[in-house]
Amino acid sequence: MKTKCPACGATTSLDALLGHSEASKAFVASLNLTGALAKPLVMYLAMFRSENRDLTFDRTAKLLNEIAPDIVAKQIKRGHHTYPAPQSAWVWAINIMLERREQQKIDLPLKTHGYLYEVISSYKPENAPVQADQSGKSRSTPNLKTQAEIEADQREHERRKHEKPAISFADLMRQTQEEKKQIEMSSLKNIPQNQVFAFVDQNRLEGESHKQCFDRLKAAELAQEQSTQGK
Repeated sequence: MKTKCPACGATTSLDALLGHSEASKAFVASLNLTGALAKPLVMYLAMFRSENRDLTFDRTAKLLNEIAPDIVAKQIKRGHHTYPAPQSAWVWAINIMLERREQQKIDLPLKTHGYLYEVISSYKPENAPVQADQSGKSRSTPNLKTQAEIEADQREHERRKHEKPAISFADLMRQTQEEKKQIEMSSLKNIPQNQVFAFVDQNRLEGESHKQCFDRLKAAELAQEQSTQGK
């Protein structure tokens, strides 16, 4: 699919757009799929592209919408079984698939998410990287959910899968681009105008939109100025 720049009218393929780091992050962030999963997810989508045919926008949106509820629910259903699927499981599974792609052990292009889900079903907590707390000490993996909690999550998961989105995919993309434009027209102290959005993107917390991050950084900047003036 060819995308068109509303400013200069230049066209490019969606795959090329996704290949650009900032654009790919904004694309994935439009579905609230951010953090460590953003880049692997874009690389995963590329495995659905055939050699002689680009991914269409509708196809890409469909693929993302198919897995988004499971990413949010942090669990998947494979056959008659439910498996925990925290964000680290998705990152780990996609990286496994990327390794197997390099080893030519996967038939491409992919047709469904079946291969990904099969890998995720074998995920174990010890596959996740050990995180450190503020003291620098390693922090053990949290205990798995109880059966009652898993069943409650599954009910919520099923509800979300059949719930009509409050906002369309196209509107989410439009909203993300509008936020980017607003941020690029704003300023942060000691940050060049043309680097404001990149700076915001680098400092964005998980689950935080670009606008929310900018507002947080701006508020901290103003608080710092007021503190300096009060001395």
